[in-house]
Amino acid sequence: MKNKATHIGTCQICAHVQMLPNGVLANHGYNVEYGFGHVGTCRGSGHLPFEIDNKLATSSKEIAEQAIAEYEATNDTAPVASDISHTWYIKSDKNCSPEELQYRNDMKAYRSRVSLNNSRKEYVAWQKSRLANWSVKPLKTRDDEEKSVEAKKSAAKGIRLAARTRDDAKYAWSKACEKLRKVAGEYANRPFHAISDAAGNPNYDLYVDFPYEATNTSAKITAMARQHCQNAPEIVAMADEVDALLAAFKAAKEAHAALKNA
Repeated sequence: MKNKATHIGTCQICAHVQMLPNGVLANHGYNVEYGFGHVGTCRGSGHLPFEIDNKLATSSKEIAEQAIAEYEATNDTAPVASDISHTWYIKSDKNCSPEELQYRNDMKAYRSRVSLNNSRKEYVAWQKSRLANWSVKPLKTRDDEEKSVEAKKSAAKGIRLAARTRDDAKYAWSKACEKLRKVAGEYANRPFHAISDAAGNPNYDLYVDFPYEATNTSAKITAMARQHCQNAPEIVAMADEVDALLAAFKAAKEAHAALKNA
């Protein structure tokens, strides 16, 4: 009877973290088809974890290196078919001539071989970096891992909540600033509109042009509101609120960034 796993470890082949029933990696890397039955499995299943052994990782790297050498020794090159139309690749199979269809299949096979060889090279480079400074390391306990997972979930939840707080704060500031810009603009431009209505010839020297609301123009908008609407205490109060909302948004933005970068 298998013992319940008390520790976890890293696979030598794929680097996935798995439970260690009886001290070896649990079965992993498989698919479950039609709701039952495991199809395929990682070669690292049932072996010692990378923290305490590297023989399987070393052998898998060597096997990949040998496969690379064998492939490159074949001097594999792309198929050549100069007498085939240059539009072969956009045709459907049924519209290809036998020669074009054969060339298409040969080209697919060639690209597949090249892709496989490139993947082997990437795998070798990855394993080399893992093995370069390898040493035996203590295994994490199952309880420690569960606590770590819960901590990560909690941190992620905190980041999401902080992002929502940031976005809500930005929306509140944006709407207040938009309202202030409109109200203060109407109040400050009463002389301009009065002269325009009376004479029909607007004097643009009297026009107060409030900038569009943005975090870098918010302070200018509130300053202009206080300057041109100083006799309207309700508008000055709106400017105070906009400044406070912008400060709240900036604080929420910094809090989110701090959590995300922690």
